[in-house]
Amino acid sequence: MLIDRASRALDIDEQWHDRLTQVFLQHNADANGRHSQCYPGVEQTLADLDRRGWQMAIVTNKPPALAEALLTLRGIERVFPLVIGGDTLPHKKPDPAPLRHACDQLAMSAEQCLMIGDSRADAGAAEAAGIDFVWTGYGYHRDDDERSLTPVATLHTFPTLKELLQC
Repeated sequence: MLIDRASRALDIDEQWHDRLTQVFLQHNADANGRHSQCYPGVEQTLADLDRRGWQMAIVTNKPPALAEALLTLRGIERVFPLVIGGDTLPHKKPDPAPLRHACDQLAMSAEQCLMIGDSRADAGAAEAAGIDFVWTGYGYHRDDDERSLTPVATLHTFPTLKELLQC
C-alpha cells in the first residue's frame, strides 16, 4: 500500500513501482523485528491462552513469510499455527475473505471467533465476516475514532484480554 500510494503520488511507472516494491520488501525482510518488541504482557497472555486451549491465528496484510519470521524472532510462533498473509488469498483485509479462510482452516464458525485488531481494515474485515471485533486502544492506528469502528470491547492493555474472555 505504501509503495502504491507513493507511486501514484509521484506518477511512477510500473517498472519503477516493481523495483521499489522489491527494494522495500528486501529492506523489510532485513530489518524485520530487529527494532521491535511485543507490548507489555503479550507473551504471557498468549502463553496462558495457549495453555487453556484457545486456537489462535494471525491474519495480516503483510507477506506471510515476514509475519512468520517476526513471530519466530519474538518466540511466539508456536501459539499461532495458522498465519494468513496478504498474498495468501486474492483479497486482503478489509475484505472478509482472509478472516473467513482462517475460520475455515480452524474449523470454526464466525460466531466462535474474535478478531483483535488495531486498524480500520481489521474492523471492516471482522464486520463483513460477521466476527466480533475487539479494538486495541494502542498500536499502529491508536488514534482512529473507536466509536466509528463498533468494537464489542476495547483493550487498553493486552492482558485484559483474559478478563474479556473470562479466563
